[in-house]
Amino acid sequence: MFKKLVCLSLFFYFLQAQNIFFGDKNNALHISIGNSFDLKGFENLYLMEVAYSQPNKFFRLFGRLNFEMGGFLAIKDKKLKQYNLGYLGISEDIAFPLYRNFYFGLNLGFYIKSKQDSRVGSAFSFGEKAFLGIRWGWGNLELFVRHFSNGGLKTPNVGYNFAGLAMGWLY
Repeated sequence: MFKKLVCLSLFFYFLQAQNIFFGDKNNALHISIGNSFDLKGFENLYLMEVAYSQPNKFFRLFGRLNFEMGGFLAIKDKKLKQYNLGYLGISEDIAFPLYRNFYFGLNLGFYIKSKQDSRVGSAFSFGEKAFLGIRWGWGNLELFVRHFSNGGLKTPNVGYNFAGLAMGWLY
């Protein structure tokens, strides 16, 4: 089954004449919101982000280079307020077309946080994201799962996990 999905994805990839993220557009603004979760379930810590993106290629795969600005905000939970922070970062998305304007994507980024905390003991972080999306004429919509950590460079390194939604405007 996995081999069939990979072959089908590659087939649709080579049919694409335009970057699946952008169509005939060259810029994008995205707004993302997400909810933190761990093995116990969701918690009252939220991710909010704005990103500017441009199309590119990554080893011949359709890509998207992002400049991101965002933060984590705890709501209704005094214990989690210690994790309130802001961040700036750059990241690269790659897309795997699924069918028509639907796609699956992976992301890797580098971020500077406004502070270190008891989950991630450094202000430098890596971020990874997996997402499913759809593009239409002027925008796109994506469901994502995202992880932030320092890659074990310094302890502690528990990390942050978020599930969320991103809405993009293409221009």
